[in-house]
Amino acid sequence: TQVVTSGGEPQLHWWNATTGERVRKQAGHNIGVNELSLAAKSGLIASAGLDGSARTWDPKTGVQVRSFVLPSLQAFSVALDPDGK
Repeated sequence: TQVVTSGGEPQLHWWNATTGERVRKQAGHNIGVNELSLAAKSGLIASAGLDGSARTWDPKTGVQVRSFVLPSLQAFSVALDPDGK
């Protein structure tokens, strides 16, 4: 019922998949987001950013669940287990 996007910018955009309307635009990372991933069973969303962090997001509220600071300067990809672990 929803789509989450980011076009290489710090924000995440939450869309209603039925109407195509943007539901929310929120801060995501300090600088651009490279990739988003979805856990099929839990719906948890993960993002990887140029700010050297990976973050997880609650799919219903859009609230950040957790942030992981990575040892490298940038994060280019992210993946979640199907159950979100």
